[in-house]
Amino acid sequence: MQSNTRFTMGLLRHALFALFIMIIAIMMMAAPAVVRAQNLYISDVGTYWSPQGYGTINKITPDGTVSLLANLPVATYPEGMACDSAGYLYMVGEVSNVNGQLIKSQILKISPDGDVRVFATLPLAAITGLAIDRNDNFYVADLTFERVLKMTVDGVISVFAVLPTGTGPSGLASDSSGNLYTSDYNSSQISKITPDGLVSLFANLPAGSFPEGLAFDGSGNLYTANGQTFQISKITPDGTVSVFATLPEFTFPRSLVFDDNGNLCVNLASGQIVKIAQDGTITPFTIGAGGSQYMVAAPVLTLSPIGTEGGFSAGGKVWLNIPASSPAATVLLSSSNSSLVALPASLTLPQGVTAISFAVQTAPVTVTTVVPITATYNGTTVSANVTLSPAPVISISGLSGTEVGGGNSMPVTVTLNNFPRFPAGAVISLTSSDTGTLQIPATVTVPYGAFRATVMATTSVVSTRKSVTLTAAYNGSTFATTVFVRTIPKVTITQADYFTDTHEFKVAATTTTPATSAIMTFGGSPDAAPLGTMQFETSVFKGSVFLGAAPVQATVWDSLGGAATVAVRLKTSAAGGGGATTTYKLTLVTNGKGTVTASPAASSYAAGTVVTLTATPAAGSPWIGWSGAVSGTTNPTTVTITKDTSITANFR
Repeated sequence: MQSNTRFTMGLLRHALFALFIMIIAIMMMAAPAVVRAQNLYISDVGTYWSPQGYGTINKITPDGTVSLLANLPVATYPEGMACDSAGYLYMVGEVSNVNGQLIKSQILKISPDGDVRVFATLPLAAITGLAIDRNDNFYVADLTFERVLKMTVDGVISVFAVLPTGTGPSGLASDSSGNLYTSDYNSSQISKITPDGLVSLFANLPAGSFPEGLAFDGSGNLYTANGQTFQISKITPDGTVSVFATLPEFTFPRSLVFDDNGNLCVNLASGQIVKIAQDGTITPFTIGAGGSQYMVAAPVLTLSPIGTEGGFSAGGKVWLNIPASSPAATVLLSSSNSSLVALPASLTLPQGVTAISFAVQTAPVTVTTVVPITATYNGTTVSANVTLSPAPVISISGLSGTEVGGGNSMPVTVTLNNFPRFPAGAVISLTSSDTGTLQIPATVTVPYGAFRATVMATTSVVSTRKSVTLTAAYNGSTFATTVFVRTIPKVTITQADYFTDTHEFKVAATTTTPATSAIMTFGGSPDAAPLGTMQFETSVFKGSVFLGAAPVQATVWDSLGGAATVAVRLKTSAAGGGGATTTYKLTLVTNGKGTVTASPAASSYAAGTVVTLTATPAAGSPWIGWSGAVSGTTNPTTVTITKDTSITANFR
């Protein structure tokens, strides 16, 4: 890659290194280093420019200490880097001959202990950026042919996307949806590539930015390191570009990584690393060797703290900042007190997954207890606390009863401040201050897991409204409330008519309950459901409904407890419903040998009269059954007279 514009700029960077060291030294004295939660790895050209020279990979610990991880093969120029969840580094390396000509492009794999091996050989080109997706596919930015190559897990290399001429892809980054983004060095643009390889312009940066490193924050904003303007740009998901931070001149920002606190770590060309807070404040972190190229963050395991009441199960979670690599990531769990906090021995994060939840089983405690737990992955152990709280003291928080009329049952509900922890539940003692008026069971049990229970109290008929004090007691706590038993309203039915010609059933009634609070319903039998709700009209409640047959009884119910039942009168609607009672003829016929009698015996009957019919077969002539207005074989049978009626008794 020595023949492109970036090589020329590299010479300028090294020429300005001495000046920049002085600037950073002053900044370092003014601001202490900030400790991060993970290791960083950074590539450096090292002695590449010398005969038989080579680049290096350096490790930076959370306290800013820089150490050598690995020497790269001779004549290998370091470019883009990526890291998998197992802690292996991958780096694009360009190999040149003694004349400085590019002779090989390859991906190197560096183990956590610094072993360097050739992982894959790429088509000969100036390869810059490198990225790994959730399925362990590799993507490399080909600056020479302005394209992005894809290498599958089985080593097959193909052209994933071709960018427009003049773009010059450099850095790579992917979003949570699997889209790939390239920093286009030559055109100062950002391109977006969908999972199926479709390329589009995502954002235009200021002219002459020459962007390189890319990084996404947790909100989906993309950040770019603009080498020639010494700025960091922020690009929102809709492509809006703004200046996030401006660095000192001649610092040449190269690559970007977010730490666990949301700070943006920026690798500068001279080997310096600074952190930029979300408000844009720049703080020096550490000083490394000159000639730094690309930076990546090591995989970090995070373990969530847990808080729960002892004796209950809870949920925990572990995260990896990098999707699990093939075939899977195994995380070991351990509890410092397994009798109080029991954990699964291990968790397996499938390939491409970054987080997994697990169940935590706990035991009851009498005081707040903190139990440390640990998670170990890839040789790194992180810890968190499980805080167990004791069960709350259960007490009565409420007691209520609905006012009823004397002689009716009253539902009484007891409420607790929390649910009982024992399988048998909580047994609550109950007392009544007036057992002559209200009788309540001695106890009620609130079941395990429930907050309340309801018991039915019985009441006696009272002549005046009475108040009764109910008291509930449990576990040293008591709760008292006043309930009321009222007199039963007196209901008087003033009309209960069924009109045989119109089939209308009319009911009217009064009640001692004030009309403003009474809800009156009416129906037939007192054991049946109401047929409708009555309306208050001129000092009386009225209701009506059309029925195919006349009911025998009329019943009116007051919602506050009163009721009355009377016999229904059969009438016609003549003279406004007040006409004379109508009579109907009953005709009895025999078919075969036998007789039929009616009781009461008459030639005609008033409407609504119930007549009993008895069929008596003659000797040798068996009974068959009824036909006409009555059917079936029931003998004797009854018929209600509502019209002229003909019935036949059939014999063989």
